[in-house]
Amino acid sequence: MPTVPPSPQRRRVFQAAKRLMLVITSEIGTGAIGIVHGGTLEVELPDQSVSLGVVAKLAFSDHQKERLAHEHTIYSYLSSRHITGIPTLLGFFNSVDGGPSALLMTHGGVSVSSNTPLSSATRSVFSPQTITIC
Repeated sequence: MPTVPPSPQRRRVFQAAKRLMLVITSEIGTGAIGIVHGGTLEVELPDQSVSLGVVAKLAFSDHQKERLAHEHTIYSYLSSRHITGIPTLLGFFNSVDGGPSALLMTHGGVSVSSNTPLSSATRSVFSPQTITIC
């Protein structure tokens, strides 16, 4: 089967020596779009290497990619409004060759959709004062 050439609007941003590598290390749970993975984001630069523990949400189908892009928009909006208690957004990545999309963020703890009761200390993080939109 012939391969589809990359879209002319998409291009590679990083030089070969300045790429990010995501290493999936675990399955954390299931989200609205699919499986939520734990992993390590590794950045290799010519003079140093850096790694960070991350949460990765991957999207494979066009529908999943649209939903993941929308989730990225929501996280970006919350971040721009200085909302506390949400994971730090590290980036939304699209493949230039039609492969999966990835939303990377720091680990925020327990999923809001879980049935796990929150401790009083954790509940105070989500008080009305901390989630007021300015």
